[in-house]
Amino acid sequence: MFNYTITRLPYVPVAGILFAAGICFGGLGGVVLGAIAHDTVGLLGGLFLGLVCGITAAVFGLVLTAVFNVLAPYIGGLPVKLDIMTPPEAPCDPSAINDGSA
Repeated sequence: MFNYTITRLPYVPVAGILFAAGICFGGLGGVVLGAIAHDTVGLLGGLFLGLVCGITAAVFGLVLTAVFNVLAPYIGGLPVKLDIMTPPEAPCDPSAINDGSA
């Protein structure tokens, strides 16, 4: 029924994706906070908060990946079914092809 079972995930791509997402969302929130409270936080303080959010998200991703890699062989992993796509059929009549000249 299922073609593949995922029992291990690589650490670096998961951490990289979550770091980038944390930088984007945390940086946006930090810049907004820095613009609103520019007397206390400032714009650079908001950017620093975005960096901290990115690092926190990457560490969280590393922990979740480690837990998945330890538990997945025991619980069976994640079953994935991949289907092969059939190519679209070509028209039989060459004059039925619309070449855009009309």
